[in-house]
Amino acid sequence: MSVLAKISSTLKNDGYIICDALLDLIAPPRCMNCLTEGSYLCRKCREKIRFTGKQTCLVCHKPSARGLTCRRCQKDTRLYGLLSFGSYQSAWLRRGIGWLKFKSVAGVAPDLAYLLLPLLAQIAPISELCQEAVIVPIPLHPRRLRQRGFNQSEEIARHISSAVGIDNTSLLARRKYTWAQAKLPRELRGENMAGAFWRSGELSPGKKIVIILDDVTTSGSTLDEAARALELPRDIQVWGLTVARG
Repeated sequence: MSVLAKISSTLKNDGYIICDALLDLIAPPRCMNCLTEGSYLCRKCREKIRFTGKQTCLVCHKPSARGLTCRRCQKDTRLYGLLSFGSYQSAWLRRGIGWLKFKSVAGVAPDLAYLLLPLLAQIAPISELCQEAVIVPIPLHPRRLRQRGFNQSEEIARHISSAVGIDNTSLLARRKYTWAQAKLPRELRGENMAGAFWRSGELSPGKKIVIILDDVTTSGSTLDEAARALELPRDIQVWGLTVARG
C-alpha cells in the first residue's frame, strides 16, 4: 500500500473525511487510459472508449444476446445474465480498478460507474429499472473491509445510483473470509466462495430485478454464490454487473 493510501485509510478509520482538493494537490488525478493529468477519465478518452465486454453465457461461454444465461445452462447458475464493460486484460481498465481497489483512490469510482451506465439499458429501460430494480454491491468480509478502509463495489454502486436513480441497497453480508479469487485456479473458485454470503435484508415490494455489482469477475463464482444466497424466486431476474471480466 502506498504512503498516501495508508494515510487515507488511517484517517477514514478514525472517522475523518479527507478533503478531495487536498488529495488532488498531493497526487493530482491522471486519466486511467492515457495518463494525462487532470481527471481519472479525460474527455477525449470518454469520447473514444467503447464497450468491449463479452456477450456470452456465463456458464458455457457461447455468444448470447445481452449476456443472458442460455436456457440449458440456467440449471447451473442463479444468474439470469452477466454484463461487463470490458476485459480485465485491458491495461487501462485494470489500472483504474487497481487504483480504486488497492490504492484507495476513491475518485476513480465515479468514472468506473460511468462506464457501466450504458450497460444498464441492456437489462431493461432505465425508467423501468428505477421503479423495479435494485443494485446490490458484493460485500467485503469485515476483516478485509478494515484492511481496505472501504468497499470498492459499494462506491461504484453508490455513484450509479446517484447518476440514474436506481435504488442501491445492502441485501447481503459476508460470513466467510475467502482467498482472493484471482489467486486461485478456476476449478477451486466455486469451493472457495461456497457459503460465503447470507441475506441480511429483505427485497422491497415491487422489485423484479436485482443487479449484483462487483468490480471484476473471472469464473463468476462470487456473483453466482451471492445470487443463490439471496434465495429469491425465479420470477425475479438476478443479474451480474461488473466493470471487467477476466
